[in-house]
Parts: sequence; C-alpha cells; structure tokens
Amino acid sequence: MSYPRYALVFLIASFAIPVGLWAIERVTGYAPSATILWILPVLCAGMIEGQKFAAATGRTPTGLEAWGFARVATMLAMAISLALAVPLIIFAGGEIRSSLDAVMGDPELRMIAGAVFVFYMLVIFGMNRLFFGMGAKNEMKALARRRG
Repeated sequence: MSYPRYALVFLIASFAIPVGLWAIERVTGYAPSATILWILPVLCAGMIEGQKFAAATGRTPTGLEAWGFARVATMLAMAISLALAVPLIIFAGGEIRSSLDAVMGDPELRMIAGAVFVFYMLVIFGMNRLFFGMGAKNEMKALARRRG
C-alpha cells in the first residue's frame, strides 16, 4: 500500500473530474450530477491501491489490512479535501460567503455542519474499504486470467 500514491491519485482525480464534467456540459449542454465529484476520487484511488496491493502480494488483503488502509486513506482524503476547500472558503464571495457566515454564526447550524462532516467522513471510510478490497479482487481475477 502506497499512501503517497493514494494521495496523488485522489488529488489528480479531484481536479480532473470537475474539468471533465465542465467539458461534458460545454460540449453536450448536459450537466452531470455533482455527486460524482466526491465519489470518483475515492473510487479511483481505492481501486488502484487495491490492484497494486494484489499485484505486489499475489493475494487479497485481510480484513485487518483493508480496515487499516481505509482508516489512513480516509484521513488523507479528508485532509486533501479540506486543503482544497480552504482557498474557496478564504476567497469566497457572494452567496458562498453569506452561507458560510450564516453557518458559522449559528450554533445549531455549526452542529449540523459538523454532523454532515462526520457523515461524509464515515461514507468515505466505507468507500475506501469497499473499493480497496474490490480493486484487489479484480486484480486477482485479472492475474488468474493472464495465467490461463
């Protein structure tokens, strides 16, 4: 497991996917769902790490290895996501700034925002675990097909 590779794939996907969605919208006039913006970076990074793990070890990860990977990968994904959000928060204007000011000024809204953040983190944790294992299983199947 290479956490620097995970972080790099996550970061590249975090930039490439919005550009790709923007290009799709410009070319076709169709705006794909923005939900994919936070799912695909985790999917790409987790699957690639699972594939690399299986290729290097010749096996799928144990449950303990997969959960350990998910824990560290989730911390990386959250750190990168927050680092990407900070400039938006600092330099935000207009509606974004007024929304942020409203959330920060209301204790109840801060609690809701915190709960959403925890929920987001739990979903990312589960997705990292799922896609890491899935990537390893897919790689093991591919290795078996290559062997004949």
